[in-house]
Amino acid sequence: MRQEKIEILSCLTTGFHIDFENIKDIIIQIDDSKNPKGGFGQIFPCVKMNQKKTSKPILIKIYLENNHPGHHTIQKLQKCFKLKQNQLTAINSSFFDEYPALIAAPLFSFEGKINNEEVKGYGAYDLKEKGYVDFKDILEGEDFEDFRDIFYNEYDWTKKFKMAYDLVNAINFLWNLRYIHADIKADAIFININTSHAAFIDYDSGAFFNTNDNNKPATFGAAQDWLAPEIRASLSTNKAGNLEANVNIFSDTWSINVMLYYIFFGFNPYYFLNEMSDYTLKNYFNKNKWPNFDSTQSFINKEELNGTRAFQEYCYNELPKAIQQSFELTFNEGYFNKTSRCDLNQWVKVFRDISTAPRIIEFKVHPTVITNESEINFSWQVENHYSIYLEGNNVSYLNEISLPTCTNTTYILEVRNYFGKSTSEHIELKIDLSRCRIKEFRYSRCLSKYGSEVCLKWQISGYKNIWIDGGQEHIGGSIPQIALKNKETILVAKNIIGKSVKKLAMLRVLKQPELRTYKRPLKIRQI
Repeated sequence: MRQEKIEILSCLTTGFHIDFENIKDIIIQIDDSKNPKGGFGQIFPCVKMNQKKTSKPILIKIYLENNHPGHHTIQKLQKCFKLKQNQLTAINSSFFDEYPALIAAPLFSFEGKINNEEVKGYGAYDLKEKGYVDFKDILEGEDFEDFRDIFYNEYDWTKKFKMAYDLVNAINFLWNLRYIHADIKADAIFININTSHAAFIDYDSGAFFNTNDNNKPATFGAAQDWLAPEIRASLSTNKAGNLEANVNIFSDTWSINVMLYYIFFGFNPYYFLNEMSDYTLKNYFNKNKWPNFDSTQSFINKEELNGTRAFQEYCYNELPKAIQQSFELTFNEGYFNKTSRCDLNQWVKVFRDISTAPRIIEFKVHPTVITNESEINFSWQVENHYSIYLEGNNVSYLNEISLPTCTNTTYILEVRNYFGKSTSEHIELKIDLSRCRIKEFRYSRCLSKYGSEVCLKWQISGYKNIWIDGGQEHIGGSIPQIALKNKETILVAKNIIGKSVKKLAMLRVLKQPELRTYKRPLKIRQI
């Protein structure tokens, strides 16, 4: 491990932080066994800048070739970002507040020398030091099973919707600049589970489209399952000359749809197929409509169905109908017809629609006066919601519920949308103190023969708890007993706020006469 100094010859700042103004030199740390190396450059931790430690961890990417077209793209992006940053500052906002998914955007770019060798590159925040994890590691990493389990089995759906929207909002901003990323894939996305943020990296792979400066994507995208079908077909037939022509907003649109599907599900939308090829997909679409399939068909990978199908169906039903329709449009017609894919404008509209504040149309309760013998019936009508809570309990799949009475006089209904925005209403109930009354408390026979069975009976309204002779609490309305002695029995009943009433029941027992010895012989008369 060693350190090297980059002597800066020229530098362009994006204007995000004063630390990146007037950079003269950069010290990087080099570890040939660990420094990540991509298709276009190598990544190094920044140790110092202008002989001072930076306020936040920075990574420096140095291109493998100085004529790499991504350098021109990066600097053009920087100018666009700086203009937007100035506009947002004027309204007391900031670039990263508005576009958190662009947190790894270039902070500055430079031309310089390392040991008299000319280099070009740029600097960006070190996302791993900020708590982010490579999305590919979450999906596939052997050491990331805990992350994977949390993200797909425990993570709140509202947090996933926030991540998905942030990514779509960022790409929409880039498209409005006429820039496409061209290499959207799992390892170009980082996830922060703790803050519910997602971010893109590797902006040097993209390009500005429909411009006069011949700016073209630096890559067609890595060979992986997020690639658009037309790009994958070009790769499989080795038509290298057509690759650049195929990388456009349509191919980026496909990758964006697959990205969103992976955020929600964690696997490919065609997970059930034996292979991803135009031939297999044609056979599939001849007999099926995504996401449905017949598991007996020859092109179905039956080994992948155990557990995965049930998980997919459950999660799919958790999605808003608008998102389901967007996926169905893309992964059916959009596979072979690139103009049929759900594009960014549609996705932005979908997310904005489902982010609309939830609304409680009606919240009713019956009865409005609580007595201890009442059962409270709640009903509601809501819209634009994802989840519903009554007194903190999830009742999302209900529109009415009956609850036993308790000491609560205020009941709160809270409704949340897919982004966690909530609205609530409360109902105030009254407690009827006059209803706690002992209507009857007596023995079935107040005068009973010794040893006979009697029944202690009661009828009470408005009570919550009942005790007899201070013993254990009773629920029923009668107790069988054997009449053995005279008794005075006291019943205590308490209402919902603890007010008590008492009543006495008396039992009198007719004692059995004692048998006395009869000594005098019985006189028998002769007839």
